[in-house]
Amino acid sequence: MIAFSQTGTVSITKLDTSKISLPKIYAVRIAQDLIRYDSTKAENAILKNNIELYKSNIESKDKRIQLKEKEIDMLNIKQFGNEQIISMQNSQLAEYKTVNKDLTKELRKRTVQRDILGGTAIALVITVLLVLR
Repeated sequence: MIAFSQTGTVSITKLDTSKISLPKIYAVRIAQDLIRYDSTKAENAILKNNIELYKSNIESKDKRIQLKEKEIDMLNIKQFGNEQIISMQNSQLAEYKTVNKDLTKELRKRTVQRDILGGTAIALVITVLLVLR
């Protein structure tokens, strides 16, 4: 045996079925107004959707801007480091040039001394040979 309960059912209310007689012009205007309302409601939904799309587009562009700003900051730091390296290398190059000049002068002195000593040694050998003969 199956039993059904009536306590959980929805009660049906009677709708007003009264008829109203309107002039045709008013009925047309009411119909046009209802159509405009429906189209305005649909347009409103589309515009709200467009607003959300624009907001998400702006947010993504803001994120891209933040990433680009971070990238610029990193490149500025890198550039600063490269400028420091260039500055150090320029100072090292200046030191190398100074050392190179000093060494070149020293080499010239030694070459002159060697030539003088070599000439002196040759003269001494010749003198010894002439004395011994």
